Amino acid sequence: MIEFLFSFQGRVRRRDYCLFNLALFILVCCITAPELAQVDKLSSLLRILSTGYHDFYAYLGRILDRLLAPLAVAPGWLKMTIGYACFGAIAWVRLALAVKRWHDRDKSGYWVLIELLPVVGLIWSFIQTIILPGTVGDNQYGPDPKAQGTTEGGDAHIPARYI
Repeated sequence: MIEFLFSFQGRVRRRDYCLFNLALFILVCCITAPELAQVDKLSSLLRILSTGYHDFYAYLGRILDRLLAPLAVAPGWLKMTIGYACFGAIAWVRLALAVKRWHDRDKSGYWVLIELLPVVGLIWSFIQTIILPGTVGDNQYGPDPKAQGTTEGGDAHIPARYI
């Protein structure tokens, strides 16, 4: 699994690329929520939303208060160090997955740099990596991820060679 996430070698399917990017997005939201929303304001907002029709939001606000309270009192340098470490790892994984997705399209990993172009680059990258399917069969970057044998059990979407 570590090699699958951090390596720039090989290919990755559209499904795995999208699922891992969704997981990374959720992780980023969870990491930034305490700083951006300031724990007390977020739970207060949820309590306000709960008045009158749902106790779910109040319950969620109490859970957030308990889970995020230690981060509210942590020193600023510690939060910043943890944040930089987390975002560095997330950026590396995101870059590795994008390169492998371009490899699946039988293109160089340098095509990931097209995302630096403001609008056109993001649209082109979206079309190439999410809309269009990968190369059928083996290509210069490795075997077809759809054709590879997978493990038995819960990690059926991760090729056996990565486990």
